[in-house]
Amino acid sequence: MKQRFAIWLGVVAWMSVGCGGRATGQGAAGHGGGSPSSPGGSPGKEGVGGDAPGAEASCPDVKACGGSVVGAWSVASSCLEVTGSLDLQAVGLSCPSAGITGSYQVTGTWSADSSGGYVDDTMTTGTEQIQFPSACLDLSGVRIACDALASLLAVFRGYTADCRATADGGCSCAGDVRQAGGAGHVRDTAPLFGRYTTSGNELTLDSNATERYCVAADTMTWTPRGASEVIQGTIVFQR
Repeated sequence: MKQRFAIWLGVVAWMSVGCGGRATGQGAAGHGGGSPSSPGGSPGKEGVGGDAPGAEASCPDVKACGGSVVGAWSVASSCLEVTGSLDLQAVGLSCPSAGITGSYQVTGTWSADSSGGYVDDTMTTGTEQIQFPSACLDLSGVRIACDALASLLAVFRGYTADCRATADGGCSCAGDVRQAGGAGHVRDTAPLFGRYTTSGNELTLDSNATERYCVAADTMTWTPRGASEVIQGTIVFQR
């Protein structure tokens, strides 16, 4: 990760000077205000439901109950929405975070054995929109162009983004997510196998991805916990 960020910083310096602060990016993704709605709807399985009172969320969280995750599981349905702030502290920009919205869908299979090993053959797809305020666009005194942020997201989030200047001097970036592994956790690299632990109602994968979960008979339901962003909704597996 650190080596790739060092390469990216070199690219930023070259693009910002060589392009004269050009603030357009290349990509096929569209731009929008709020989080798009996820197809597929709420799973409606046992162990699924919203925890908060008031209006029902479009992607309600799991009612966590724990249980044994051992077995071979296939994704039956998913509905995930992401909001909040994306942590940028490891990137080296002049702001700690940027606003993020989006939606994910998960397909594929996931399996776990009784010795603590797992294999992740899921695919996460969807869209993200990330809003970088003007205060984010300084790096060691160099003003960063929006297309340099597109290069950052290719390293940091693993997808090609379309980044455009906004009226307030910031950049709005939109990208199409397509990630093997990770099951709803979007990152630069996602493990396809590893070790898991369970404690109460939480499942932890490789000590860095946590799910609130419930196993009821042959149905397993997860709500992924974001690193800094908020992921709401569920992935429903069947065995």
